[in-house]
Amino acid sequence: MLIAATIYAAYSWNFKFNVASLEIPPEFFWLLGIGAVSLVGSPLAKNAKFSLKIDEKEKSDAEVEPDADGRGGVAITGVIHSNRHVKDAKFIDIFKGEEVGNSAHVDIGKVQMAVFTVIAAVIYGLMIANAFAQTAGDIKELPTLSQSFIYILLISHAGYLAHKAVPHSKTK
Repeated sequence: MLIAATIYAAYSWNFKFNVASLEIPPEFFWLLGIGAVSLVGSPLAKNAKFSLKIDEKEKSDAEVEPDADGRGGVAITGVIHSNRHVKDAKFIDIFKGEEVGNSAHVDIGKVQMAVFTVIAAVIYGLMIANAFAQTAGDIKELPTLSQSFIYILLISHAGYLAHKAVPHSKTK
C-alpha cells in the first residue's frame, strides 16, 4: 500500500508541474514480488493443514462450545483453529497461532513479520517525506532502497512462510 500511495503521490505532485515522468526504483519491483509470494504462499501453507488429522486429545482440549447466545466456541478443521463467529475475533488474534497446538499463544512468525514490515514502512515513509520536503520542483525519482533493506524483508517473509508451513499441532 505504501508503494502504491508513494507512486500516486509522486505523480500527483508532478502533475502540477505538467511532468509525467518518474523513475521507479527497481527495488520496488522486488518488494512487490516479495509481498506477492507471501500473499500467495501464506494461504497455500495454511490450506495444506486443513486435511491433516489432529490428535484426539489435543482436539478435545481445544474444543469450546458456543454459549447460549451462540457466542464463543471454536471451529476445528484439520489442525486449523478458528472462531465460529466473526464477532468473537479480537485484535490479538492477528498475532496468535492458527493451529490447535499454538492457538493459545502468540505466534513469533507473525510478530516478527509485523515488526519488520512496520519498521520498513516507517523508514521508507520518512525517506519519502524527506524527498517531498526537499524538492521545489518535480520529483524525478523516488528514494532507492539498499540491498540490505531488501534482504532483511526477504528473510523476514521467508521466515514467516517457513514457520507457517511447519506443523504446530500433534497429528495422527
